[in-house]
Amino acid sequence: MKYFNITGTCVPEKHYMVDIDERLGIIKAMVDRGDYFCINRSLQYGKTTTLKAATRLLMPDYSVFQISFEGQGDEAFRSPENVAACFFSLLNRKLKFDHSLVVSEGARSIINELNGRESIHLNAFSDAVNELCSTNDRPIVIIIDEVDQAGNFDGFAKFLGCLREMYLERENVPTFQSVILAGVYDVKNLKRSPSTPKELQHNSPWNIAAPFEVDMSLSENGIKKMLDEYEADHSTGMDTSVVARMLRSYTSGYPYLVSRLCMLLDKSGDWSQAGFLEVVRVLLNERNSLFDDMVKRLEQYPEIKNLLERILCHGFSISFNIDNRYIEFAHMFGIVRDRKGFVTVSNRIFETRLFNYFTSEQETQEVLESQATNSNRKIKTIES
Repeated sequence: MKYFNITGTCVPEKHYMVDIDERLGIIKAMVDRGDYFCINRSLQYGKTTTLKAATRLLMPDYSVFQISFEGQGDEAFRSPENVAACFFSLLNRKLKFDHSLVVSEGARSIINELNGRESIHLNAFSDAVNELCSTNDRPIVIIIDEVDQAGNFDGFAKFLGCLREMYLERENVPTFQSVILAGVYDVKNLKRSPSTPKELQHNSPWNIAAPFEVDMSLSENGIKKMLDEYEADHSTGMDTSVVARMLRSYTSGYPYLVSRLCMLLDKSGDWSQAGFLEVVRVLLNERNSLFDDMVKRLEQYPEIKNLLERILCHGFSISFNIDNRYIEFAHMFGIVRDRKGFVTVSNRIFETRLFNYFTSEQETQEVLESQATNSNRKIKTIES
């Protein structure tokens, strides 16, 4: 029996999930065109699930290397030579464990030869990529997940610059068909790292990227179809249209929130409106990685915290301007969205959670200030 999943990749054969075929079709068309692009979405927004499904879709026509920078130590990104060596080690690991990956013997030999090196000079890296792509029987697609792990390192920016140069010369020399980078941060923000060399601060190392303008939120209709499948298996008697509408209304289609609420509803067995409101209350009071990450972002960027507090607690209307760094980052983290030209919290769940957070913080501050005032009074009384 299928179940709702909030950890790791969702698999259609195992989990209840919204159909993403339309999204995958757009990715396939971009790869067929030879686009290099980024999939940047906030935490637990279905990036890895989309990438794995895209890999399966692309496999008949391409040799697809889906790798991840997650778990690689800092040393792997300290220089572009280190990144190049890490890249080929990850390709080799993919070859070793993914038996569905079709690669010619010549290409396999090149990867094996470069595996295990501590560093690879970028000129040698470019030559190896040229040879790899000319030797393999199929065009090669590279998908790199969790690029945030390398985002603060100048070595990674220079490595991307090398891939960019090969892309610009691809009419003359063989190179990758497509390179897809995935993470929370847009790699264009690499130029804003204080340690990034001046020559890269105004010229993004990935300015060749085609825009990926795909709505990855879950639609009301998509949620309903998922619930219809669940209802066919469990016969709860729920009105799937009503529940789908409530899920979309409270979450704005944020994939983790939709799945988590469905998990709680499945556990309670009450898919009525009252049951739905009860699991919303449970969700708003639980600790989870998504809420923890949101609070971490507010602590990391006090300006974003101040922006949200003004909107939620003081009723300010603030124009949505993507050129404002903190509005851009809050949008990138999935906390806010553009609604009719104004900054709005992304969904009702986030809005309530943040309002409760700010209110609690204010109450705590008032208590501490009151205690400090009373202590000062007692000290003065003793002195007198």
